[in-house]
Order: sequence, then structure tokens, then C-alpha cells
Amino acid sequence: MDYATKSEFDLLRKKAEAILKNKTQKPNSALTEAELLRAVHELEVFQIELELQNEELKLARGRAEYIAQKYTSLYDFAPIGYFTLSGEGIILDLNLIGSKMLGKERALLKGKSFALFIPENGLSTFNLFLKKTFKSKTKQMSEMLVLGCDEKSIFAQLTAIVEEEHDDHCLLTILDITERKKAESELEEVVKQLNLLNSQKDMFFSIIAHDLKNPFTSIIGHSELLMMEVQSKDYEAVEEIAGVILNSSKRAMDLLFNLMEWAKSQTGRHVYDPTPFFLKDVVSEVFALFDQIAVQKHIKINMDISEEIIISADRNMIATVIRNLVSNALKFAMPGGEIAVYTKASADSLTICVKDNGVGMSPDEIKKLFSADTPITSLGTNNEKGTGLGLILCKEFVEKHRGKIWAESEKDQGSTFYVSLPR
Repeated sequence: MDYATKSEFDLLRKKAEAILKNKTQKPNSALTEAELLRAVHELEVFQIELELQNEELKLARGRAEYIAQKYTSLYDFAPIGYFTLSGEGIILDLNLIGSKMLGKERALLKGKSFALFIPENGLSTFNLFLKKTFKSKTKQMSEMLVLGCDEKSIFAQLTAIVEEEHDDHCLLTILDITERKKAESELEEVVKQLNLLNSQKDMFFSIIAHDLKNPFTSIIGHSELLMMEVQSKDYEAVEEIAGVILNSSKRAMDLLFNLMEWAKSQTGRHVYDPTPFFLKDVVSEVFALFDQIAVQKHIKINMDISEEIIISADRNMIATVIRNLVSNALKFAMPGGEIAVYTKASADSLTICVKDNGVGMSPDEIKKLFSADTPITSLGTNNEKGTGLGLILCKEFVEKHRGKIWAESEKDQGSTFYVSLPR
């Protein structure tokens, strides 16, 4: 009973007087003066006791109001969302942070189904989570997307437990873990990049240890043989051996050039410097590098590129891309075959095409063409060796131009490589 206000005390007094009036026993009016004084004293003491109790009740109520206000503030402004849900998932109550998370006023959210704020592809997960909470009567946790302000999703950690006093209600907390998920994703990306760098490092040392060693071994061995043939004046053998030395030297030079370009690209020292230039001039320069190899394999190289085509790109990068594609085409073209370099134009792009009639590739080989994880090192039609580094370098350079590179091929039907550059 609350005696905190005077009006309440007056009401209580009136009730007491009414009860006293209805009593059948009449008070003994024959009281002595001493008894009257004692009665008055007791009444005064009782009045003081009531006043003291009233003050204590006021203090107690003040403390209770303070504690209630304190916990209301903690409830409303805690950094996580608090919800009370019915067994059907209806929002019965929530705090201010919870309403802020869902992007609506608290009054508008009460009576709504919480499932309205779960993306469609996560509804089954949420329903199972809610069902398990009420069935097990134990704390349940789950992570899922929740639709927040402006229909933007947040990653949330949901924790729910059934109320002790109302087993048809559950208390639900929502913790926004979007930043944590973002950090985890970034960490995964860093790990992925580190693994990629590690595989590239392994590939780099593999090239140096094996692929670069082979042409130099060939050069040294055939040079020694050349000296012997010169001494014996077998000039027919000299010409053949000199050709092998020349090809091995070119292969070593190409490999070293690709290694240097790749190293520059990986360390950020390859500066992208676009300038306008005639595409046909660059292709002609590349053809000149491979004239002798084309003659030796009896391969005809055709170019169908207009002299008027001007592109704005990094000249050195595009030259490297075309050089690697033509080198690959020569490597896999059949002796006596043909290579064609031509262009296709559209309103927003120019596509450079390099086609050969060589051995072709399987779909699985095409998938691995531009991957640093699984570089292809197939032998050419004359057992020419390669590293797969050239195509990886091509992909990086084309992407620096915001372009695309891909291949189309069938086994024993040749291959066509496409480089599409935005205009």
C-alpha cells in the first residue's frame, strides 16, 4: 500500500473513521485524565511513526524510480537490439537500438512479424532457429542477414532464449556483426593474395631453375659441338647447329624479357602509359621478330589490319601481348600451316584476333590458360618449350587497359585468341 502522498493518507484516514463508526461496541467515556493523556501520547507517537514510514516510502519509491529509469535507459540505449517475440515471431516489444536497426519507429514495429525483416533466402533458417528456441527452452544462436534501413542488409548474430515467466515469449538480441564479417572477408582476401603471391614465387623460381636453364644448356652444348664441326670443316652441320643455338638464344631472351616484365608488374614498377599509335606498326614489328622461325617451320603469317586503326594504349604492353600471342601461335601451329592476325571493331571496343591452325586445346586446358596457379607448359609442334608465363602476363596487361582476353579452341582444330580493348 502506498502512503506517499497526503491525499492518499487522507483517504486512508476516512476509511479508518468509517470502520470505527460502524463498530457496535461503544467506547468507554469514563476515562481518567491520565488515560486521556496517555491515549493522546500514543496517537502522537503513531502519527510520528506514520510520518517516518511515509518518508521512507518516498525515499524507496525514489530509489525504485531511479533504478527503473536506469534500466530503461540501459535497455533502450544498449549497443545491441533487444526484442520480445511471441511463439509466432510477432514483435511484442523492442528497444530503441532494435528499432534503429530495422529502420522504423518502435510503435510501428510492435505487432509486426520479425520474419518481414529476413531476406527470402534466409526465412527457412530463421523459422528453424525460432522453432528450436521454443522447443529446446535453451539459448540458441545463429548468424544471418537482417534487412535494415532502406532495405539494406546487415550481418547479424541472433541470440534467443524463452522467458522464464512466459514460456510463449522469447527474448531475442541482435548484434550487428557486419564490420566483423567485412574484416573476415578482407582477411580471407589477404590470405588468398598471399597464397597467390606464394604460388607466383614458386613459379618464378621454377622458371629460373628449369626453363631458363634448358636453353642455356642447349646453347653451351651446341656451341661446343659447333667448335668441333668448324675444326672438322663440316659446314652443313655448322649451319644446322648455328640455327639451334639461335633458336635457343631467342627462347632464352623471350623468357628473360617476360620474366622482367612480369617482375615489374608484380612490384608495381610497370607504369601504365597510354599514348595513341598505329596498331599495324606494332604488329609489323612483332612479325619481324619471328620471320626466321616462321620460315623454319614453313608457316605463313598473314595480317589483316587497316593502316588507319589508331588505338590509345600503352604501346609496350600491347606489343608484349601481341608478341606472346604470335609466339604461341607459331609454337603450336603445324609446319606448313598458317597464322592470321586481324581485328574486329564495334562501337565501344576493338578486338585483336590471333588465329592458328595448330593442335588446339581441350576445354580443361582453356580454363587453365590464364591462371597463375596452374600455368600450362605444353610442348609445341616442334617440341618447343614454354612456361605459361606469357599468357599470365598478357592477362595482367590487358586488364590494366580495362580490357578482356580469352581463347576459343578445339582439339586438332587450332586456336583463336581474342584481346578486346575499350575505345
